[in-house]
Amino acid sequence: MGMKRHEALEEIERVLGIRAVEVLTHVGEEYFRSLVKYIAETLHAPIVLVGEVDETSSKINVLAMYRNGNLSDGDVQPILALESSLKEASFYEKFIHQLFSRLKGDIEGAGYLEMPLKSYKGEIIGLIFIINIETTETKEKAETIFRLFRDRTAKEIARNKKEKRLLKLAHYDSLTNLLERATFRKMVDEEIGKHPEIKRGFFFIDIDNFKMINDSFGHKKGDELLVKFAKRLKDIMKNENALLCRNSGDEFVIMLRDVEKDQVYNLAANLVNELQYPLILGENAVFITVSIGVSFFPEHGHNADTLIHHADLAMYEAKKDGKSTYRFYQSFMEHHYERFLLKQELRRGIANNEFVLYYQPKVDIIQRRTIGFEALVRWNHPEKGFLSPSEFIELAEEDNTIELIGNLGLDEACKQLKCWQEEFSNKQLTIAVNMSARKFFHSDLVHQVQESISKYKLPYSSLVIEITETTAIKDFEHAVKIIQKLQSLGVHIHLDDFGKGFSSLYYLNRLPVNAIKIDRSFIQQIGQGQKENPIVNAIIAMAHSLNLDVIAEGVETNVQLKYLLGKGCHIMQGYYFSKPLPADKAGDYLRRM
Repeated sequence: MGMKRHEALEEIERVLGIRAVEVLTHVGEEYFRSLVKYIAETLHAPIVLVGEVDETSSKINVLAMYRNGNLSDGDVQPILALESSLKEASFYEKFIHQLFSRLKGDIEGAGYLEMPLKSYKGEIIGLIFIINIETTETKEKAETIFRLFRDRTAKEIARNKKEKRLLKLAHYDSLTNLLERATFRKMVDEEIGKHPEIKRGFFFIDIDNFKMINDSFGHKKGDELLVKFAKRLKDIMKNENALLCRNSGDEFVIMLRDVEKDQVYNLAANLVNELQYPLILGENAVFITVSIGVSFFPEHGHNADTLIHHADLAMYEAKKDGKSTYRFYQSFMEHHYERFLLKQELRRGIANNEFVLYYQPKVDIIQRRTIGFEALVRWNHPEKGFLSPSEFIELAEEDNTIELIGNLGLDEACKQLKCWQEEFSNKQLTIAVNMSARKFFHSDLVHQVQESISKYKLPYSSLVIEITETTAIKDFEHAVKIIQKLQSLGVHIHLDDFGKGFSSLYYLNRLPVNAIKIDRSFIQQIGQGQKENPIVNAIIAMAHSLNLDVIAEGVETNVQLKYLLGKGCHIMQGYYFSKPLPADKAGDYLRRM
């Protein structure tokens, strides 16, 4: 085929006529359709088809077929499953005989002609197949047709395969070959729009403890598990009128068409049971369970987003109820929706600088002076007003925005402290910053601390980092190393909310903190009828025995102040001295002291 294009066209026109040239003006589906029609009419053949090898499903797919005077409708089912690779010549010959037997029907005197179509690598990617009443003339014409259309048809099949791969990448999850979420939701909305009278059920499926599996076996094995899980899910659902999707990570969504609630109940229970059988990863049998949330159309929504969201909420109820079960969406779950919306608004709030710091003074009663402030983050929500950390910190930790909030808090606190140290000529003034577990264990924490301190030219001793017992115990040995690194710079570490967590003397003795803060819940018990508060007394005594400073938070009355002072605790903070204040009001507070 070394001829130039115009020379090739001239030969085709000379040998086969102008109609053959017209075939070459088409591309894609129209090319295949015009080709089979042209061949059938030229050779008076009852059946002509162009087929494509589908390696993923091991089938030959019909791209176009002309049969008894009619073109196929473009949606022909695969015609024959492959038993092995078409690269094997012996198998290709066997396959052709099977194809002929399947298609010839009752055509008398029928024979066949065929041409394998190959890629540039020499692999068979398709074929042209003709059933005809064989004569010498038709065979010669067919051979000419094969010779002149072979390469172009092979290129069209290769292009068709490439387009399908790109389409699949756009609409299917590359790992599991299930629909990806955007395509799934679009299809659901389109179906509901066309047939709103059909009842539908939705499953939101989450693999329980998948993170633990990933951490134990590694992400590669985790991906392998997801592939096998998806295959099992498809096998279970193969006889159902359903649409499957990988929503994200280890989350899967299914839409069931034309179903009653009893059917959905039974299928949900069956999925929980069937999906708990072990999956084999290498030499390991991994037992898994799933939690499933269920919603119904039209009762629980009229679009994909709402129906999937409600099924998602029901799934979380299943998680809360012990996992390995299913729950159906109910209206009482709606309070979760507020949390969902708040999560969406967190990042917007960070981007719009809606998070601000308030400052609560720490007072040394013996020295009668303010020794520093604790920086407390507040969310100035544009609609809800000021939100305290209790209303959004948990959500921020779930949404991974806690680190962004922590970064802003650390930098702003150091900036404000520098202003006060210069205004009041007090280099001893300190600032305490609360550190979440995620932020504290971040590999870049020490560098960020150094960066903020250097940026505002502060003494390292000016910064106090407060962590909770729960954070310290989460990864104790790692926590000790981080604390030691920070203390080597001069940063002070305080153990916050002491008494609420493990409160273990063993851990406390090994944890190199500078001070402990008695949780406010114990301070509030002082003066409530009992003369002594054994827990507060024990915490103060324990701190003194370990040469640690002790700070009381949540002091609100003079009775509490005197009791604490009498027991040897002289550093305090709470509403008795001042509520948390914005920076300008905190500055006024310092000026009055």
